[in-house]
Amino acid sequence: MKKIAAVGIAAVLAAGMCMSSFAAGWENSPAGWVYQLTDGSFAANTWEQINGAWYYFNENGIMLENGITPDGYTVGADGAWVENIARQAQQAMDQAGITEEQISQAASDAAALAQQAMDQAGITQADIDAAAAQGQEILSQAQEAASGLTENDVNQIMQAAQEAASSLTENDVNQMVNEGVTQAQQAAADAGITEEQINQSIADAAGAAQQAMDQTGITQDDITSALNAAAAWFGF
Repeated sequence: MKKIAAVGIAAVLAAGMCMSSFAAGWENSPAGWVYQLTDGSFAANTWEQINGAWYYFNENGIMLENGITPDGYTVGADGAWVENIARQAQQAMDQAGITEEQISQAASDAAALAQQAMDQAGITQADIDAAAAQGQEILSQAQEAASGLTENDVNQIMQAAQEAASSLTENDVNQMVNEGVTQAQQAAADAGITEEQINQSIADAAGAAQQAMDQTGITQDDITSALNAAAAWFGF
């Protein structure tokens, strides 16, 4: 009888051990982030909603980052479905009292003021299109020329440029800047554009930009941070 009771107790303990649950959570493996489920297994080849966000795990159980899932959804650098990021942005706008209409109106006002500045300066859409076409043509020519350059050619050009730059003095630089300003002023005078019109156009554009920033809640610090990040990315 005691033997039967002992066997029964052992069976109950074994069953309890089998039914024990695991604490779900993230783990950072050498291959990437994985997520352990409460049953001890790891999410794989599936979506999991974790703390309100959706994450996709591939067949090896690795969370997908910065990519497109097999079923066509986009996930960001943190692995979360981008739709969640959009919802968070919308919630932030709602909390700040910013509506879609306000953003659209700010963009419309900025576009109108920019158009007004262009009109005052005598710049037409045709001028902009022509400048863009010319820029594209120059870029195409540069790409074509660069495609025929060897690594040795590039090194020689860089060396020549460095030697030329090293021989420039501060006076040389100032002179080139002054000549550029003089040429720009002459071109404006030839086109019948006065300095007052240029200054007014700049002031109008700055005012439109500031108005758009105020309406969307963007600060100068935000712009400075973005510029610093861009400079760091380009290695400046």
